[in-house]
Amino acid sequence: METVATQMGDLIISVEYAPDNSWCDMWDNQVLAWLVDETGATESAPAVVGSLPPVKTGTDPIKSPQWGHIRGNSLIVPDLWRGPIGAFFTWLSTNNGASRKLRGNFLDSKPLNAFNTWAQQNPTMVWAGPGS
Repeated sequence: METVATQMGDLIISVEYAPDNSWCDMWDNQVLAWLVDETGATESAPAVVGSLPPVKTGTDPIKSPQWGHIRGNSLIVPDLWRGPIGAFFTWLSTNNGASRKLRGNFLDSKPLNAFNTWAQQNPTMVWAGPGS
């Protein structure tokens, strides 16, 4: 496994899912480096402070990525999705028949502003957090 340096300001959005798939909790994380398997046996992954949430399994056909990479004003989920950050929230909430509410726990202004705009436009898709 090789560690590849990242660009300053490189962010990912990590996603935690409810066991029943009814909500997603999202955080922005500064990428410290990329872990790259030179043999291609495993997929490249971001190294962040702390740990990524567990991978959500068994949700086909609903796609439930562990993380997405913010690049400029776009977000990329390798091999699954790419587009504007705000459109990612709609996709995450509704793809392939999903009906998940989202909560954004963002510190960086780029995902925070995108989520706040999206939440104002889609108030029924917003999760207020535990106990709601």
